Amino acid sequence: MLELENIFVDNVEDGLGELLKKCHCSATWTKAKHQIRDDIYKLIQREKLTVGAGSRSDYHLYGGAGASLIYQVPLKKRGILSQYRGKVVRIFSYGSSRYKAHFGIQELSKVAVNKLGLIPKFPDR
Repeated sequence: MLELENIFVDNVEDGLGELLKKCHCSATWTKAKHQIRDDIYKLIQREKLTVGAGSRSDYHLYGGAGASLIYQVPLKKRGILSQYRGKVVRIFSYGSSRYKAHFGIQELSKVAVNKLGLIPKFPDR
């Protein structure tokens, strides 16, 4: 489960970010959206990103494929995110079922994080 104070809006503009925006903006599963999802799969394999599955509510990945967020991993985090303790990562959904989100995790470099203005995703909580 992710703590709300460590969740930020994903505004990283890179190859993966562009694919996620295109995938998330398309409301229906067209041939183009299937191609975008396939491109995301290829990118996950090429960059050897960590993948996992979990409850959509635990990871705040609502909205299906293409949903993403930036997460500042606490030093005492356990589970699949324990290998990223103290780092900033992008968590993104590349598919989902009724209750589960299938997600990927991409570590962000310190240079990229410094360029970003981290905007809280849930500012009033």
